[in-house]
Amino acid sequence: MPRQGLTQRIVVEKAAQLIEETGYGQLTIQALAARLNVKPSSLYKHIDGMEQLTVLLSLLSLERIKTACRQQTAGFFGKDALSRTAFAYRDFALCSPQLYKAMIRVPQLEPNPQLHTSMHELWQMIFEQVLESGISEEEAVHFTRM
Repeated sequence: MPRQGLTQRIVVEKAAQLIEETGYGQLTIQALAARLNVKPSSLYKHIDGMEQLTVLLSLLSLERIKTACRQQTAGFFGKDALSRTAFAYRDFALCSPQLYKAMIRVPQLEPNPQLHTSMHELWQMIFEQVLESGISEEEAVHFTRM
């Protein structure tokens, strides 16, 4: 039975805090369990292992980037929205460099539909802003390739 109050979301949030403090490369199940004051085996009730944790950290990173972009672009269109998105994206990478690193180091062993959908949502947001700024659709495709 999972520890009362411990959820997958809490595990991922703590992992995000841990990597920002110690570095992405230092994240282990043992270190995360110590941070949460549980046995390492207890984490497997919430995550399948490091690969899933990496995917979940990537999803958290994408969620935060999309939220920041939406907040910064509310009420803005075209070039103004695109510029604000670029600054929000950059600010996230600067303020949370290890979580950003987790996003760009997604395991490529098996495609993850949820991660693909989240990445596509971010791309779609940027693509629409590029189109609104007057760039042709053909150029916009090249402009937004990630």
